[in-house]
Amino acid sequence: MQDSVKSALLTPLMDRLVGDFGLRRYIRTLRVQGQEQVPKSGPVILIPNHRSRWDALIIPYVTGRRVSGRDLYSMVSHDEMLGLQGRVIGQCGGFPVNAQAPSLSALRRGVELLR
Repeated sequence: MQDSVKSALLTPLMDRLVGDFGLRRYIRTLRVQGQEQVPKSGPVILIPNHRSRWDALIIPYVTGRRVSGRDLYSMVSHDEMLGLQGRVIGQCGGFPVNAQAPSLSALRRGVELLR
């Protein structure tokens, strides 16, 4: 399994590129409700229902460092962790999980991050 180590440079850069330039230009009116419910400390698990592929971009933008003061880590389908896309996702805090055959190592990684 590929270990995810957040990049201090790439993560904020992707936040700006994806959020400020990408989402704000493509989705002109992004209305967020409940941001005040995101805890500023302690372990948190966010579970989006994935009604669209936009969740992977919107969730970090509306709950990440600028809102909650903390970095986010994500369980990501192992298929999405391949190639250049996988390297970028890994540098931004994503770690792979095989949804068809979840491994204990992926669950352990999630528990480690919650600690």
